[in-house]
Amino acid sequence: MKQWSFVQMWWVGLVAGLVVSLPVHAWAWDEATFFSQKRLIAHSFVLPRSPHDARAQTVIGSPREYVVQPKDTLLDIARYFDLGYNEIIGAHPSVDPWIPPAGESLMIPTFWIIPQSGYEGVVVNIPEMRLYYFPPLQKGISNRLVITLPVGLGREDWPTPRAKFKIRGKTPNPVWIIPESIKKERIHEKGWSENVIPAGSPDNPMGKYRIDLTLPLYAIHNTNNPWAVGRLVTHGCIRLYPEDIEQGVFRLHHIFTRRADDRLRSRIMWAPWKDKRVGDQSFLREKGGLIPRPGTDRKGNHQPSD
Repeated sequence: MKQWSFVQMWWVGLVAGLVVSLPVHAWAWDEATFFSQKRLIAHSFVLPRSPHDARAQTVIGSPREYVVQPKDTLLDIARYFDLGYNEIIGAHPSVDPWIPPAGESLMIPTFWIIPQSGYEGVVVNIPEMRLYYFPPLQKGISNRLVITLPVGLGREDWPTPRAKFKIRGKTPNPVWIIPESIKKERIHEKGWSENVIPAGSPDNPMGKYRIDLTLPLYAIHNTNNPWAVGRLVTHGCIRLYPEDIEQGVFRLHHIFTRRADDRLRSRIMWAPWKDKRVGDQSFLREKGGLIPRPGTDRKGNHQPSD
């Protein structure tokens, strides 16, 4: 896919953003709703060229408002607005996530500060639990584009490592060959002794799609549990909502891959504090998450964990 397609997608994203920002009435929250109502949005941003660059814009998106409907949960609302569980709970810590009061108006935090990075390829910010994808810069256009998605990450005792990586490829309907370290844990905790979870099984944490990395043991993949997005629940792998990876990441061939000999450079980083810039306003500092800083990276074999 050529770069101009991302410009087109940006305008589509603006329209989609306006649609989502309108008052939303009670949906039948099911998989079909999430797949039909959500769209991948490419946001425009401008990096500062000097300390007082009035054109700079490193905050993307904007807050929205949603009126809680009967039978809503915060988990459904978060997924609909492409937020992780951590983001919706962080914005409304006193609201019952399972039974939010019908009729209450909620501010939806659909705006983000772009993490300082190389602004290339895939960037996963661990404390924020979000993935950022930066398409290649188009010649003659100063505005950059970025797509951001919520992710689920590794548990505190099995953290997602900070590392640089490249994308090796994409695997539909992956089989999960269980690493020996995870197999021992499953046997000890639940008595499960399987060596392999077949493709399509509801017990396969890979879901329908897997993005293979040069980083041993880890992958970016679908999930059999959408409520894991925005939580520390995996063995280090990076989970996306099913509709995000299927309708966006996996179907857009240009995302994550270019020519076979020119893979996009990507990284998993730790940026709890991020600079932001809006026009000629001063730089501010904002904390990006409350996840405990991980310790040493866990080593293992080359089979994706979960």
